[in-house]
Amino acid sequence: MVGKAKFRPPFKVSNTLENAALFVHVINGHSKIYAPVKSEELNSGDSLIMKCDKFVNNWFANSDNSLTEVILFQLNPETLQNIYTNELPGFIQKQPIPEVSSLKKIPPNEMLTRFAKEVSHYLSHPQIMKEELIKVKVRELIFLLMESNNDTTIKNILGALFNHNDYNFKQIIEANIFENLNLEDLAFMTGLSLSSFQRKFKDLYETTPRKYINLKRLKRAKHLVEKTNIRINEIAYSCGFQDVAYFSNAFTAFFSISPSNFRKQLLK
Repeated sequence: MVGKAKFRPPFKVSNTLENAALFVHVINGHSKIYAPVKSEELNSGDSLIMKCDKFVNNWFANSDNSLTEVILFQLNPETLQNIYTNELPGFIQKQPIPEVSSLKKIPPNEMLTRFAKEVSHYLSHPQIMKEELIKVKVRELIFLLMESNNDTTIKNILGALFNHNDYNFKQIIEANIFENLNLEDLAFMTGLSLSSFQRKFKDLYETTPRKYINLKRLKRAKHLVEKTNIRINEIAYSCGFQDVAYFSNAFTAFFSISPSNFRKQLLK
């Protein structure tokens, strides 16, 4: 499937790539995309390749209030077998390989930018976007991805496009404690309903997810207030708090002093 999406952010999408992979090129916009134990920030001009996995993508409002626009390729084994005359390239064959990251961001580069512009033009004229042209563009995309960087990360992802990663519950929690994800997002990442997620969390951590996550975030925030010169609001955001006033109140309630007064006290 090849398509172009244009929408008004903020916008959040949660999905599972089941026996499918995804290529995204951001024409205009800014987001943070999360897989269970990996995240990437995307900006205008960036591209992303993602193999089979769950993901949550938060698209943020643009500073100029413009629409977000992206090019999307969804790849599946049947499509690639058809394109490659029923024989997948060696690097995409299903085979035992080491577990690799689900996501890889590709910073802006001339080849992928030109490719995305061509595809965008074709998608604006659906009468010319025939099956044979789609095959050609998918083959070109795979080639450009293989040539887009010097390390092996993308090649490893391409080699494991349709191989699922296995995660344990705690691995997902610890990877996302300081991220802007709510309990529903975390439950989705673990493949559980919210109520089942909360029960399992309490069984494993002997406390509720909100208490545990808030405690971890506040302790990290205290360390950053004490050991760095980072602004208080930036500390709040980096620790997973999206409301600075809420962060300040929670910090004060837990440590009996506000973050700003705590820093002032340290400077005396």
